[in-house]
Amino acid sequence: EVRIIIGGVFPTYHWKEILSENPQIDFIVCGEGEEVCKQLINAIDENRDFENVKGIAFNKNGQPYFTGHAPLIQNLDDYRVAWELMKDYDYTYWGKRKAVVIQFSRGCPYPCTYCGQSLFWKTWRHRDPQKLADEMEMLHKSLGVEVFNFADENPSSNPKAWRAFLEALVAKNLKLILVGSIRADNIVRDKDFLHLYKQA
Repeated sequence: EVRIIIGGVFPTYHWKEILSENPQIDFIVCGEGEEVCKQLINAIDENRDFENVKGIAFNKNGQPYFTGHAPLIQNLDDYRVAWELMKDYDYTYWGKRKAVVIQFSRGCPYPCTYCGQSLFWKTWRHRDPQKLADEMEMLHKSLGVEVFNFADENPSSNPKAWRAFLEALVAKNLKLILVGSIRADNIVRDKDFLHLYKQA
């Protein structure tokens, strides 16, 4: 009686194939999952029609069925990671230092032909720079996190927002290691404040 729900980039693009070949999977969340999962779980709990939950795929009458795209999350700060559940967490990385994966932004404005991220996330959005810096400070001071690995496709897409984040983090004077992927042309673009990258 356990419901199996999966999601992510690959299932979003291949929901028909996955549902056809894996009858044990009940639902696939397509695209961003935070709000869709909440709506889906409420529908399961209340025994409501799943067709009204946008952003999921499931087998209907034995055939894979997609309910349509869910609206994009406009404000990424409306949803948060439940860091409080990580009290005994001890994942290390980069020289056995305690590490977490975070996100400043989602998406990428560049339509590179080898990458599907712009199609998956639809549009580039970012978190509030100060709120993310505050969150990182909390994780460093309360959980001892030293390494922050950015899950972003391209966190520096908006130079004004990226610089605001770096300045907010520099002001906290924390000893951190930041790991992320940034386009070479964005690094060249940011030549006037590259020192903030290092200071952060």
